[in-house]
Amino acid sequence: MSSKTQSVATLAGLLIGLIALIAAVGVTRCGHGPPRTGLAAGPARGWCKAPADAAWKRALAGGLVALSRRASVVSWALAGDGRTFFASVYSRRISGVVRVDAASSAVTVIKRFADPRTDQADGSFDGRWLVWDEYHSLFGSDDFTTWS
Repeated sequence: MSSKTQSVATLAGLLIGLIALIAAVGVTRCGHGPPRTGLAAGPARGWCKAPADAAWKRALAGGLVALSRRASVVSWALAGDGRTFFASVYSRRISGVVRVDAASSAVTVIKRFADPRTDQADGSFDGRWLVWDEYHSLFGSDDFTTWS
């Protein structure tokens, strides 16, 4: 057999194995089948949503920034003071790059987005300089402006 034929045969074998694996996982339902134990056994068949017990609910409620209940908040840099962070915020009142006080949800606007439907940002803070890329398209990353 030539090396090209062997490569095609190996690829075909891997593809068939992958299809079989997807089919086996896809037809199972969460929580059905024999119980599995141990780390080597892997996850249960399919994905299951684990119920949140009281401890999880307390932990999640304690770390929630109230602003996120009324606006979409995409945090991307800590301010380093232990109280504030930088984020992209989308709300009726403001859409843009902001600094958020985590305890009070007070927002300091740094720069508003020209088009909140498509603009988004991602950046970093080193303790002195906040630098971010502002992307102007939802579908590509080649249309952006860098700010500091």
